[in-house]
Amino acid sequence: MEDITLSTGKIVTPREKKGQHHFIERRLLATCMSEGGQNIGGIMSTVTIQTVVGVAAVNGEKMDVPEGLAGVLELMSEFTYDEWNELETKIVA
Repeated sequence: MEDITLSTGKIVTPREKKGQHHFIERRLLATCMSEGGQNIGGIMSTVTIQTVVGVAAVNGEKMDVPEGLAGVLELMSEFTYDEWNELETKIVA
């Protein structure tokens, strides 16, 4: 997969996802979502988790697949609010 260059110049290397990444995404989604069933917030959370798992490196620095909410927030902290919005539209497409 080709690197993604955000409008700010930050370079994101997408992870080549394999079968186990479906399990990882679902596990993280269950960890990060509160009870209450699937709704529009749940769908938006799915996109966020797919994006988090899809990031292999930021500006050449390797990113591990998060194992819980703390790891999700830590990875997301590498980006500004606007960078994250831009990344979600590019990495999940």
